[in-house]
Amino acid sequence: MNIKKILIFALFAVAFCTFTPVFAQTATFDSVTSQETAALGAVVTVDLVISYDCDTLTTFSPGVYDLIAESYLVEGGFEVTGTGKESVFLRFNAPDIEGEYVYIVDMFYQNGTDWHFAGQENYYITLTVGQDGGVSDTFTSEMTGLDRADLIA
Repeated sequence: MNIKKILIFALFAVAFCTFTPVFAQTATFDSVTSQETAALGAVVTVDLVISYDCDTLTTFSPGVYDLIAESYLVEGGFEVTGTGKESVFLRFNAPDIEGEYVYIVDMFYQNGTDWHFAGQENYYITLTVGQDGGVSDTFTSEMTGLDRADLIA
């Protein structure tokens, strides 16, 4: 064997031994709905409809991120494989202080032990909290290309 053939053989052997299969995991929000107003401390529900397409069993974790507290108020989780839709309801308590609050709804997925951003555009919801807040009709939030870092900065 000449040196060229040996190098080509070695290259293929290394590539074959280190090949890691790539699986497709995608999920997108079809809709995000929430109430516009709430009384102090009332339960707020965010309804999500999520489309997914996964080659392997995948855990998705949608959540509601509080821009003021810089933490998640609530996170959900579901496992799926194949193609379909999933309805998810996330619930959290409205703040105990009157005001207008903006939250981010986003989603991550787990691949092995690592968590990855699902890559869909984030949604934001605006909630007005007051003493006589009550619950108004629901609305469909606007989709935005901003990420959490853009809104905090």
